[in-house]
Amino acid sequence: MSKTNQPIEDDIYLEILTLGLIGKLKRTNGITALNIEKRIPCNRLTICGWEQFNGISLPADLKEFYSSTDGFFVAWKYQKDGEEASGEIKIYSLSNVRRINLIHQRKLKGQLSDNICKTEPYLKSSLTMNNSHLNRNSNISMAFVLSHHHNVGTICLVYNLEKEPQNSIPTNKFNLPSIWMLDVAHNWHFLANDFSSYFRMMLAHVGLEQWQFKFTSFGLTTICRVCINSSILD
Repeated sequence: MSKTNQPIEDDIYLEILTLGLIGKLKRTNGITALNIEKRIPCNRLTICGWEQFNGISLPADLKEFYSSTDGFFVAWKYQKDGEEASGEIKIYSLSNVRRINLIHQRKLKGQLSDNICKTEPYLKSSLTMNNSHLNRNSNISMAFVLSHHHNVGTICLVYNLEKEPQNSIPTNKFNLPSIWMLDVAHNWHFLANDFSSYFRMMLAHVGLEQWQFKFTSFGLTTICRVCINSSILD
């Protein structure tokens, strides 16, 4: 197992932040690799500068997170008795939390849907159903990338405009942001009401590859389901 040379106070902080998961990974027989990146906190000026540049305020829990560590990254691999698994717990540094061009994203989604319907016409009905289900997400106003996961998609902090009474003067106020996944087919999937909830979900699933699909209409992949139901990291 790989080791990290970190001061004791850093180890204590990591244990608190990850609810004991780092210690559990270090003690697990079968962990063949464990990569922990230490990050320094963001200062107040850095956070304020990000908010001014993007014209939006970060939620309190995400501000607190970045005030403690400028992002987070832990990756692990497991191999024992023929069982293999890997995972990563990842949040980008604040400088890499960038706004998604929603106009471009919706254009790509439309092109992808058209191409699928032309090449795979039997999928047209399922695509129509999925798009209908996602219509309620059409009021997404701003989205910022928190992390990207290969073969899964992009985890985003999403802001929606508040609904206003008819004939009222627009105020352009935003609801508190929530966490969504933009999958590789450019469909949106709600994951959590806030950043803290998402981070706890990520810890509870030990960052297993594709764990986010559990909270979408797709459901878990077979490999991920086997890993969750096995004795790995019990």
